[in-house]
Amino acid sequence: MKRSILIICIFAFICLLLPFQLSPADSFKAKVVSIIDGDTINIQKGNETITVRLNGIDCPELNQECGERAKQFVYALTFSEIVEIVPHGKDKYGRLLADVILSDSRSLNLEIVKDGFAWWYRKYSKDPVLQNAETKAKLLKRGIWGKENPTPPWEFRHSTYTTPPKNIYNSAIPSTPNKISKPNKIKNETIVYVTKTGRKYHRGSCGYLRRSKIPISLNDAKSRGYTPCSRCNPPK
Repeated sequence: MKRSILIICIFAFICLLLPFQLSPADSFKAKVVSIIDGDTINIQKGNETITVRLNGIDCPELNQECGERAKQFVYALTFSEIVEIVPHGKDKYGRLLADVILSDSRSLNLEIVKDGFAWWYRKYSKDPVLQNAETKAKLLKRGIWGKENPTPPWEFRHSTYTTPPKNIYNSAIPSTPNKISKPNKIKNETIVYVTKTGRKYHRGSCGYLRRSKIPISLNDAKSRGYTPCSRCNPPK
């Protein structure tokens, strides 16, 4: 009798623990220290540097059209910022798969797709929000969708190489902004500046940039709905 009661108690205890064992990994906050490409960043958690692959999306490769623009888009939103990381396990290269939540509670993964700098990675994601964002970006011809029939990065990779090059997937770009292609020149595009909260774009010397100053190409500023500042009269 006592043995039966003991077995029942042990079983009940295991049942109580099971939900906690099966729960997803806890989210955590970390600082973005470098940008590898549009869908891969490095974060600092304590003394550890972690490579994060954004979950559910696939950006153009750096040597594809819009690859550098995707990287600069992520740089403008995240570099040196504290973000929330929501893990989804690891990919086959050992990188942490995650959703990245910005300080204003927006999803970085979603913002990249909305602005046309990433595909919804349908092979690995069933997220209808990402799917709908991609559909809208196509209709508005944003970013990659400004070109007719852009090549998805998974097809580009397959046609170019069979194993990922080390400099894209496995090596960290130093955290110094000047060493991560800080956008002084992006393929001879005109560079303007925006703020974190405003909807105008400015010259670098504009007084409205005292609190924040984010570099962006003129074409990207226009495609994202920014309008020229009437005070500094930037290029149109």
